[in-house]
Amino acid sequence: MNLLELMPELALYGFVAIVAGVVLVIVWLVWGSYLSVPAPGQIIGYFMVFGRYGKVHREIEGRLVDASHLFLGPVVASRFKTFVLKEIEQLLQSRSLGVDREKLEETKEELENCTASQLSSVCRVIVAREKRTKHAFIQVGNLKPIGEYVSTSEKHRFSFGLGPESEGVLIGDMFTLSRKVRAPFGSCQTHIFMPQEPSASSERGLDKYEVLANVLKIPFIIESQERVESLENELAQEARARMDLAKDLDASKANNFVLERMVRNRGVDLDTLIPKQLDVVDFLFLALPTVLGNHLAGYVNVEPYIGLFTGLAAGFFLVYRRMKR
Repeated sequence: MNLLELMPELALYGFVAIVAGVVLVIVWLVWGSYLSVPAPGQIIGYFMVFGRYGKVHREIEGRLVDASHLFLGPVVASRFKTFVLKEIEQLLQSRSLGVDREKLEETKEELENCTASQLSSVCRVIVAREKRTKHAFIQVGNLKPIGEYVSTSEKHRFSFGLGPESEGVLIGDMFTLSRKVRAPFGSCQTHIFMPQEPSASSERGLDKYEVLANVLKIPFIIESQERVESLENELAQEARARMDLAKDLDASKANNFVLERMVRNRGVDLDTLIPKQLDVVDFLFLALPTVLGNHLAGYVNVEPYIGLFTGLAAGFFLVYRRMKR
């Protein structure tokens, strides 16, 4: 089989391979960034974490996983305990401390007195992924399961990887380390995090938060009104542009009609001015010599492609002569 005959199949296989590779890369990126869990452990849900640094806060949105079991091994737990103690000491020396100092000092004492096997009673590790960045929250101070501190939404979030899952908000005091840490589940941004317990609901409190929510909606309402006005102006400009285009088309039609009358008055046939288009007869004049040349090549002991190109050249000549008439 000649290489020329294989070229279309090779090109098709190459195109399919490239498309399949692009699709696999896209699926891998989507799975790694949005669908897969950030670390092995107990999945808590998809939450927005509000970490407060004193009077400012940071928002981290992602799926939370309790990965404390990854740090309970004898060797890992000992190194993890040393690491947490070092970071808490550095945090206590910081002047701009937004975390409860008393609870932090209690946590430090408990860490110093506990063994590696008792580490889970002093701190926990919660892992989240925000797009392609992993975050590890070292939970200290308030040590109930992290699900006790979250405020869940009435609606559930659907994920193609995990199905329906809880969605809500987690609020707490936070201190972020200046560098990323290499953990068993990969490189991550690490935070000392002290969660805040949700306040008891009351009618007065609900009214206060409803008023606050309505106040916060005011900038969005103003922005929406400005956006509506901007869209109305754009629609008006498009309508004027369409009217101008219709006027130009009418003028062009009038000019074409005048030119056509002038040409016909001079006795010129307009059909002769339009280039001749290819039709079925031209196709037959082109195809028949090509097929005939390919067929007769075997009888005159030449390669098939020579007869093919010879017949094709003869077909082009016949079409050229016919169009010149």
